[in-house]
Amino acid sequence: MSAGRTILLFHAAALGDFGFTWPISLALARLHPHSRVFYVTHGQKGQLVRRVLRLEALDVESGWSALDVEGAEPPEACRRRLADSHTIVNFAHRADELWERNVRRWAPDALLLGIKPAVGDQWAGPAWRYLIDQLNGQQALHAAAGQCLQAIQRHGLGARKAQSDGPIMLHVGSGSDAKCWPLAHFVQLAHLLKQSGRKVRFVAGEAERERLSPTQLTQLQSVAPLLWPQTLVELWDLLGGAAAYVGGDSGPTHLAAMSGLPTVALYGPTDPQRWGPVGPAVKVLAAARWVGIDPPRVLAHLGEK
Repeated sequence: MSAGRTILLFHAAALGDFGFTWPISLALARLHPHSRVFYVTHGQKGQLVRRVLRLEALDVESGWSALDVEGAEPPEACRRRLADSHTIVNFAHRADELWERNVRRWAPDALLLGIKPAVGDQWAGPAWRYLIDQLNGQQALHAAAGQCLQAIQRHGLGARKAQSDGPIMLHVGSGSDAKCWPLAHFVQLAHLLKQSGRKVRFVAGEAERERLSPTQLTQLQSVAPLLWPQTLVELWDLLGGAAAYVGGDSGPTHLAAMSGLPTVALYGPTDPQRWGPVGPAVKVLAAARWVGIDPPRVLAHLGEK
């Protein structure tokens, strides 16, 4: 193994999949306390791991794409970082001989680990475990990643606590329309929460600006404030001031659960046994086509201790 003092983790997928990799990155930081651990990823995700995990990040747009091109040469700063790496974990690509060959030009002695991000149909367990179990050949790292996952399950990330006087955050979006709980249900739930004396905030992302009609936006805003966090760090900060969270199968739901915030996760077409969030205060309601998952039932789960 290289004598360098850098660990690089390459990741290119969305927020939910990004969070699945965090137990592995935390395990590497634990096993190599004198090394610098960098995610090579897109800007907002890099800012998030700086805030949440206290790890470092390199913008994937700063020349790293040269590793995907035959004969291309990364900028000198990238080459120096590769040369100083003793471990490189690749979440961003499938088995790609060109990428690996280019990495080996600059990091010939580094331990290179390829983690397949896509969970195949033959895998019946949680996606979190799918990634970690690909480290079976690295006994210490495999054990440490499992321990970090258990710590997130039991305690969440950091020492964040729900704010009892904070609002209930209702995240109305997801990666696809099919994974979104009906908007009318969110509106009814907000009315029920307000009737019980709770503060409510709707939260939406950029995708909802296009997905929701002006009439739907007006409908939400007539019931409670509608928040549009502009960055993942801003979303994290909003969650930090909340009392609880309700949302579907989405990156923000995984983030809320991992933060330790009481989270009610609503699953329709996707399997929570595989894609469910991890955290110390998570309740999952799942039903095909949302049958039986109505606002009073969600309200009851929010009231459970």
